[in-house]
Amino acid sequence: MELFDLLGALNAGRTITGDSPLHGAIHRVSQDALRITGDGRNVWIGSNATLLPGVTIGDNFVVAAASVVTEDVPENSVVVGSPARVVHSLTG
Repeated sequence: MELFDLLGALNAGRTITGDSPLHGAIHRVSQDALRITGDGRNVWIGSNATLLPGVTIGDNFVVAAASVVTEDVPENSVVVGSPARVVHSLTG
């Protein structure tokens, strides 16, 4: 399954779960659009959040719902808003 199949499924309103063959297509597309540094651990992205292509994110990263991330954000950060701004740094 590739991007064309993924877009068709999303346009039809289907939910893509982790065990779906389309999950791999989502992963490839997201990896192409984002530059993920580190291991990508503890990354939480709220519903309706937008991360623009080319944005670099790292570990321990939280994006609040409906936020728009327009530029690189350091690891251990919580971002909120449009455009998203760091509102909290995570430690430990």
